[in-house]
Amino acid sequence: MNRAMLFSTYTQDKSYTLERAEIFMGNPPEMLEADINSLLNFYSIKQEFDNDHFLNRWSYWQKAYYVALVDIAFIVTEKFFLKLTSETISDVVQQIEEKNIENFWKLFNFFNLENKINRFVLARLMYSFPEHMRFIVEINQSN
Repeated sequence: MNRAMLFSTYTQDKSYTLERAEIFMGNPPEMLEADINSLLNFYSIKQEFDNDHFLNRWSYWQKAYYVALVDIAFIVTEKFFLKLTSETISDVVQQIEEKNIENFWKLFNFFNLENKINRFVLARLMYSFPEHMRFIVEINQSN
């Protein structure tokens, strides 16, 4: 699968980022069967759109289609995150690609899951997935 490789809002070359997003959205996964990485890719694209970053060559209708696609993906993402439990989060975290780790924890925080997932489970995640440690520590410090 050709995934979108998106970067922070400080990236200078937005057109490359959006071209990769365009390829990804040109052949989107079935929304209800999308995996965590596809949903996180859509979230990255949503962040670009929320900052009014679009390719100049996109017609009004292309832009409208892409925005609608990303909005639908965000609804599916919300449902996915709200179904996470202390029992299921480890399996999900294990699947996350490195480029999507930060966005996973942003959404974890956005959907206020820190009170839903047991702190001991989060500690076990830090031990099992050290690349997630920084984000888990930040969540624990903010609460």
